[in-house]
Amino acid sequence: MSEVTEVITEVKSKKTRATKPKATEKPETTEKPEVNEKPDAATKKKTVKTKVDKYNGFKVPDKKIPSTRWTIHVYDMIKEAQPELLQREDVRTAYNNLVECLREYDGLLESYIPSRYSKYNSGIDLLKRGIEIFHCHPFRWIYDNDFTIPNRNEIVRKRQEFRVEFEKFYTPLFDLIKRVVISYMELKQHEINSKYTTQRLHYQMEKVERSIKTYESRITDLYKEMGKLSEEVIKCKEPPKLTVFD
Repeated sequence: MSEVTEVITEVKSKKTRATKPKATEKPETTEKPEVNEKPDAATKKKTVKTKVDKYNGFKVPDKKIPSTRWTIHVYDMIKEAQPELLQREDVRTAYNNLVECLREYDGLLESYIPSRYSKYNSGIDLLKRGIEIFHCHPFRWIYDNDFTIPNRNEIVRKRQEFRVEFEKFYTPLFDLIKRVVISYMELKQHEINSKYTTQRLHYQMEKVERSIKTYESRITDLYKEMGKLSEEVIKCKEPPKLTVFD
């Protein structure tokens, strides 16, 4: 019996060895081609943004600078009246010199840009109107009425100096633009005035027409009332009906 059991155990052990699963072989991995993550410096194309000067060399200042705001108005009037003037070197030089002159008075001087309702009516022909224009629009001295500042004498001296310097630097520019810009501004202001005047007159004419219609209807009513009164007068003139006795 012992020999039979040994044979059976040997057969079972062989079967168990044969039924063991084989280890699965890993698939061969294909090597990926190497990719250069960073391109060479030679292959890089640098995109350089070119600066565009939209003012064509004119040093048009920012609105935040108080002393030179008025020169923006001057530039806009030149551009609107005759843009060809902005291509001339003498106009460009005279304009830039004026801007530099006003920048010398930063902190002391404040200038204004006229509103769109009055931009053709003021702010260009300053030399013709006289030097006293510098007391008000378009220029104003920041410390004009301040008598407590310690360096008031220096400010008064700068103010007198400004009158001379402004006339010196603005006269060349004004002589170059006055024949075109001033006549253009006068024409535009005339168009604006005539437009508003015409609208106002049409409004008044409509009021008069409404008044005439009102008066006409009232006159018609009065004529009707006059007719009734005339009938009453005629009745009054008729002889009365006398009483007849038997």
